Amino acid sequence: MLSTNKLTKSIVILSSIASSVLASTLLTIDRSVAESVPTIQWRDSANHLRLEKQIDRDFAFMCPANGVTAEITGTDLYATSSSICTAAAHMGVIKVTTGGLVQIRIKPEVEAYQASTQNGIESNENGPPVYNSSFVILDADGQLRPSTSSVKINPGKGF
Repeated sequence: MLSTNKLTKSIVILSSIASSVLASTLLTIDRSVAESVPTIQWRDSANHLRLEKQIDRDFAFMCPANGVTAEITGTDLYATSSSICTAAAHMGVIKVTTGGLVQIRIKPEVEAYQASTQNGIESNENGPPVYNSSFVILDADGQLRPSTSSVKINPGKGF
């Protein structure tokens, strides 16, 4: 029969092994997901990727490390002419130095886009609609990230 001390040590060792196996499995899953997601360049926009008409559809991309930021229009909600990777860095989902997985959802047009500086990246503003759609950055669970600004939506075109 095992003493309480030896039993506790055995449980800790088994727990440690299980944690290592789980971490290894998750790392393998993360790598396989990353390998199945297309890598885009920092200059690529939803328009460039021809996604602007895919309203309410989600897309995932890998942004490479050590990117060069490109122009973005908006805060929280971005014009489809905006760099996807730069918008994700602006929102704090990824860093320019490390890149990473970015998920977006294409949304309808808005009345105006707000400018801001977030995470060291400056975005532009724009007035009445010039674009036919927008996009938002999703969090790691595919959910909308909390808004940091107020954005006006065109009547009848719900967010």
